[in-house]
Amino acid sequence: ALAYHNGYSGRKPHSINDTSYIKNAQSVLTDAIALDTTLMHVQVLIGLSMLFRTSSEPTPAIVLIATALRLAHKLGLHRRYPQQYDPGTCQQRDRVFWIAYILDRSISAQARISPIQLDSDIDVDLPPLEPLCGDMGGFVITNDGQPKFNFFRALVQMARIQGFVHKYVYSGSAQKYSATERAHNIAYVLRELDAWTAQIPPDFHPTALLESENSELTRQLCMLFAARLSWRAMVSYG
Repeated sequence: ALAYHNGYSGRKPHSINDTSYIKNAQSVLTDAIALDTTLMHVQVLIGLSMLFRTSSEPTPAIVLIATALRLAHKLGLHRRYPQQYDPGTCQQRDRVFWIAYILDRSISAQARISPIQLDSDIDVDLPPLEPLCGDMGGFVITNDGQPKFNFFRALVQMARIQGFVHKYVYSGSAQKYSATERAHNIAYVLRELDAWTAQIPPDFHPTALLESENSELTRQLCMLFAARLSWRAMVSYG
């Protein structure tokens, strides 16, 4: 369903309303909620939320990602249990959790509602700065092979900042701040955005990407920088 929706199947994407693959995925929702939850159930819910987030009506995506995170909590994906799982399983669980985290922040920001996942309740390391044991999952490189950059980690960090934007600009408590407190909070978010930009290698900035032969990489990274500019504008002008 994701391949059809994003055009990666080589065929014209189907409508979100008539794709039989989506119906197949939805058929397991009852099992995911009523029976023993597995990591695959969480992944199905995450995939469905990815599909429905592009719809003009955000409610299905909001409900799906909220359910995915609740089931993730049930499985303890937001906490570290290294003694229970082998390194490969731990890595998979962490990645599933962070994908859910990114979508939670993105969908919540789109709908101007509070995200489900609290930063204070996370006990999982960020995706690594450098590849571990040769695993390049989440990393992108330039045509000459250098430098490496963890795009996945940057997405997680941007999602974290999206949470700050809601907390300090759009939440109910934010509306009660004094002008001085509001200015202080906005300055904090802007510093976080600047720090996020500063840790991106120069070869992955928009001007350098325009010379890249990797059109998909250029599109994805430019979208990330566009989101950064959008959040900066939203914070600056409330």
